[in-house]
Amino acid sequence: MNKETAAAISAVRNHGSCQGCLWKQQVQGVSQSPKSSRDSKDETRRTFEFCVLSGVLFVSYVDYNSYRRGDHPMNTLRIVGASASSEVSSPQTTFRLVTFQGTHIYCTSPTPTDCNIWLSSLHAGLEASISSSMPEHPIVKPPTKKKSKTRGMFRDKQIPCTSCGRASENMHITLATPLPQYGYETRCHVCPECLVSQGVWFEIHHRNQLYASRQSEQEAFKDAKEACYKVIRGDSLADIDIDESALATVSHANALRDIISTPEFYAHRRLCPRLEKSCSQLELGELDALEFIDLLDETPDTEMAELKKQAFRIAGDLGSAMKLLAEYTFNGDLEMFKHILDFFLDLCDEGDISSVAFFWPQLQCLHLQMLPPRNCEELIRVELMEDFLLTVTVKYSVQMALDIIWGYVADLEDSLFHTNISPATRRRRFSVLRFVCELESLLFDFQDGWGGGSVSLRNMLTPSPHQVTMLKEGMLQLAEYRRDTAEFFLSRSARMDKLLQAKFTKPPEEAAQDALRAAKNADYFSSHLSFTRRICDVAEKLRFLEVEERAPTLEKELATLNASGAMGGDPLNRISDRLMRIVRVPATEGHVFRSKERTPILLLMEIVEEFDPQIREEKDIDEKLREQSERDIRKDGPSEEEANNRRATHYAVDLEMPPELNDSVTSLNNAVKEVVKTEKQILAYPEKSDENDEQQNKVDTDPQEAFTDLGEGSADLEKSDENDEHHDKVDADPQEELTDLDQECTDPSHQSPRALARFKRFESPQKG
Repeated sequence: MNKETAAAISAVRNHGSCQGCLWKQQVQGVSQSPKSSRDSKDETRRTFEFCVLSGVLFVSYVDYNSYRRGDHPMNTLRIVGASASSEVSSPQTTFRLVTFQGTHIYCTSPTPTDCNIWLSSLHAGLEASISSSMPEHPIVKPPTKKKSKTRGMFRDKQIPCTSCGRASENMHITLATPLPQYGYETRCHVCPECLVSQGVWFEIHHRNQLYASRQSEQEAFKDAKEACYKVIRGDSLADIDIDESALATVSHANALRDIISTPEFYAHRRLCPRLEKSCSQLELGELDALEFIDLLDETPDTEMAELKKQAFRIAGDLGSAMKLLAEYTFNGDLEMFKHILDFFLDLCDEGDISSVAFFWPQLQCLHLQMLPPRNCEELIRVELMEDFLLTVTVKYSVQMALDIIWGYVADLEDSLFHTNISPATRRRRFSVLRFVCELESLLFDFQDGWGGGSVSLRNMLTPSPHQVTMLKEGMLQLAEYRRDTAEFFLSRSARMDKLLQAKFTKPPEEAAQDALRAAKNADYFSSHLSFTRRICDVAEKLRFLEVEERAPTLEKELATLNASGAMGGDPLNRISDRLMRIVRVPATEGHVFRSKERTPILLLMEIVEEFDPQIREEKDIDEKLREQSERDIRKDGPSEEEANNRRATHYAVDLEMPPELNDSVTSLNNAVKEVVKTEKQILAYPEKSDENDEQQNKVDTDPQEAFTDLGEGSADLEKSDENDEHHDKVDADPQEELTDLDQECTDPSHQSPRALARFKRFESPQKG
């Protein structure tokens, strides 16, 4: 007993949860549980256990190390009554519990202070369960046990599962856990599949109890605040600021001390530990009336919060944001933690999702370290982080959802199938299972809020049909708590959108677009996981073959894979707006490497981009908006000629040039215009270039014709010389040239052949 007393952990009540060590003794009303490894003939024995209370759920473990490792509990009790013991021997340290099954348990705490903490927590949980609007889950009848098909001496060694009724195949392994939903408060035998499913159900039920505890604390705090405001102002208008001079009087301070000592106010103090601490400080004189009212006034300053958010966006980069997020993940300002996550969501909304993807592994690691939540304060931070991860994966990038699945499945393979792992990894296994199932539910757009995890987890979670029903009921109750708690969500939340969708109907067009997007992401997600696992199975199959047989076997497997037609997505899982699809894996391009333990393979894959009409439509909209903005600029800004000049020189429309550079810019604009005009003239005479090509071909084919063409060319050259002399005359005597032009216009005989042809071409439309 001395060793147990030395190792005892004092009771600690923190944000809806109470933990500590107790001596437990069961005296009457023993529950009808089946045979288990903990059964004993002495039912009144005393055990020293580590206990955790969440709402009315009282769970006990062998010791603190067992709780720290995440082992299954020894007992899981639903409390319906608690009172201090009336025995004379230890009236200050013993209290009695009454369970839903009628079991009476006497608990003894190490100190009287611990006893008071346990009783306060028990009464707060009972009052919260009575005032809660959530329905209580009744005790259901477990499935009937199936008869074993094994005959002979091994038939008696197979123990049927208490949860599903199936006979366990692992006869040499004893797996036991309490099943409170069936009325079994102590450990009873279950199969491995039901053991994992029961852990997930308990994790969901534990969250529901934390939500209920926080809801009752908030209501008690609000009622106490209104009672104090009635004493000061005579009404319950808590939104109006109280004059400091009114609280400076001794009468008001005494009135506050009187109101917090009433039995009605003690009920609020028992439900809310924060209120109890403030009232104790006021009674001891550590706080005056003004400071006490300031502690009650928890109205958030929205303007200051927005200023902090804007200052962080301007001054902070991603590196500093990740450092601050790591600091505020486990303690610190909750509002700052929320602003940082909103900052990451703003980056995703602006199209800079690649920057968030760079820190995606660190964000996953932070989330895994936060699991599982032990109290309401940790629950808020976990819910915000999970809301951020779910929003990014569902709304912005399905590739990042695949990254989460691969990382979390690897963590589950260690925690579920290995024993020599860290206690933190083993403790969070059921929380990770629930999160993966919830991610798959949102990605596949399931209505019940529970995806089952059949695509992501495969055989890691296989609950029985009855357990599936209980898991869905637990998730529906959790969704109700989430819908009533807005501070657990970010500014953009995929989970809240899903909850509101169940309550309010969307327009048909928006609902159809969301359904199409969900179906497309679900198909890409499932096909990519399936294809990757098939490739891994091929590599694992080659490991057990001889070295000479591996290359031909790989070629056959790849040919079979191509014939199946089921291909995955981008093998590199690159972050992109458009999804990539594998169309073929060349069977002869594969290579198998030699290794002692594994058989790595190198594959060549052909991938194509999927055509997304939504992306094309968005680009068309962006182009229309850009054209509209340019028209507005031309209308309200400079003239069209000036805008064209600036656009040709690749300067911005609103760029201001120094005065001394205006002449150079004007000359540059004129030069650009001349270049553009020359290019247009070159493009306008493609027939002449074709004639030159034909002439060059004649030179190559017939030399005699080439000499003839050269003779004609010399004659044209003489004519061109005459034209040059004519132009020289124009330069010498402009008046004489004008006279010649008048004669050509009046007398067609004086016109040159080219001018005569031009005259006939212009004259023909007039005749017609």
